[in-house]
Amino acid sequence: MIKGAKSFQQKYEKIMGESSADKLWNDVKNGINEFTRKIELGQADGYFWNMYFNLLRENRILFEGVNKAIVTGDMNYMLKGIYQENRFNCIYQNRSNSGGAQTINFIEVVIAYSCNDYSLLEKIMPFKEGPATCGYSAPFYNMLYAVTYHDNEVGNKAQAELSAFMGKKRTQFDLKLAKFFYDLYQKDVDGVNCGLQELCDLMGKCKWINEHIYGLDKDIQTLGKMVAIFIHGLYHIAMKFLEDSPLLDKIKMPEHKSFIKEYEEFNIEKNFPEPHNLINFDPIAKFINLSIKTEMIPEVSFSKSGRMYVNDGKRFEKRLFANLQKSKALPFELKEEKYKLPAVYKEFICKYDGLSLENGCTFYSLEELDAMNKDLQVNIYQPDTVAVGDDGGDLVFLMKQEKETKTVYLVDAGDYDLESPYQIIPDFNKWMEKGFEIEDIDGEDVRGVDYGDLYLIKMPKEGVKGLVTIKRAFNLEMSTGELLQKSKSLPTKLLSNITSSKANIIAEKIGMPGLFEIR
Repeated sequence: MIKGAKSFQQKYEKIMGESSADKLWNDVKNGINEFTRKIELGQADGYFWNMYFNLLRENRILFEGVNKAIVTGDMNYMLKGIYQENRFNCIYQNRSNSGGAQTINFIEVVIAYSCNDYSLLEKIMPFKEGPATCGYSAPFYNMLYAVTYHDNEVGNKAQAELSAFMGKKRTQFDLKLAKFFYDLYQKDVDGVNCGLQELCDLMGKCKWINEHIYGLDKDIQTLGKMVAIFIHGLYHIAMKFLEDSPLLDKIKMPEHKSFIKEYEEFNIEKNFPEPHNLINFDPIAKFINLSIKTEMIPEVSFSKSGRMYVNDGKRFEKRLFANLQKSKALPFELKEEKYKLPAVYKEFICKYDGLSLENGCTFYSLEELDAMNKDLQVNIYQPDTVAVGDDGGDLVFLMKQEKETKTVYLVDAGDYDLESPYQIIPDFNKWMEKGFEIEDIDGEDVRGVDYGDLYLIKMPKEGVKGLVTIKRAFNLEMSTGELLQKSKSLPTKLLSNITSSKANIIAEKIGMPGLFEIR
């Protein structure tokens, strides 16, 4: 019998329910019905991602696979569950966490190794993007990049980064993880074996990895800690890196109840087989399974932000939708561009695709343009113009729908008269160079902007992932750990001097309305 099988099964049934698989299937079927209704209403784009969130909720596919493997003894179920969950999660994460560091997929890369999903590595850690330039997990990520692509130049630099990392005050787990990668690159098998054992013993105490995978729900975390999927990934990394070396046979499995030896015996016997889907959603919606096929998943891409490169989630989303639509499996079309945008604003969107500033000004992304213009009724009162942003208060930024225009009209939201605007900006690009300053009339700010303090009043459903999204969206000057601590006693103040309009726009943009309050 598999070590710890009975304990896991009991915990699984208590937390997830005896009919977890049936519930997942019914939830998805209900989601498809709602999805179809949303298509008819022209609201399908956003709901597509709600479906993804529903699939990923409580890691149901992952745990269904592990439980089925434990009950039947067929470890192929575990392989399938890890694979399907991780692919869905990668797509959801790389779309939603726009602005994240280049190391954003480090944990997902390790999990991809745990289920032999080598084709995913080229998508979420592309060779052409090179090593990471910053981030806490950059030394780990860069060494993983080096051993994946057998890049000795990156490997030597990563080795130096790991050495420097180990010279600082870190948690025991993080230090052991750095030592594991260092020893692996040195092909120090004894060090690798020792590292796997020590990491397995410490895995339950590593908050940043466990919370990243399982969220903040204590029950789900408890279930996740019973199967050391991250350590299985490290084991597979070592086996893959040394597969052509006589040292391969010297790699040992760690002794721990959370490390399922039967799973690795299955992988070795089957020569680390290619994984497939655990659950087939084709009978109700072919695009669900299709969306995680290798040929459909775009490579993650990064855009320059100051001195670092950050994840470009918008570009990832557009490419995924384009791939699905070419396959004719997606039951709706993305909205065509409804506005003749000025060339200067098109260039701006290509670079920033939406921007919120400290002075309250917000510039709409391509995704937001249609909804914001409808809400503001610009198409009714000034149909030849397009609203490109607002000041967070009573001013709307209008531009004529002409390719060559550069003029921006700052008008009152209740009066779109271009003949007597609050202010005329002759050149959008020059205005941008000045930091989008807005002049006050007679030395007084008559825009009626109502500033207040932003409070978090509810926890995001995504747990710590949601908190990270909030931190990035509002540019909070606090660590994720500090934010997590503050979130334990709600309501909690996040920042000062923000308008309710700006807060609402950001909350809607990240899909978290109702979580915040301005006081």
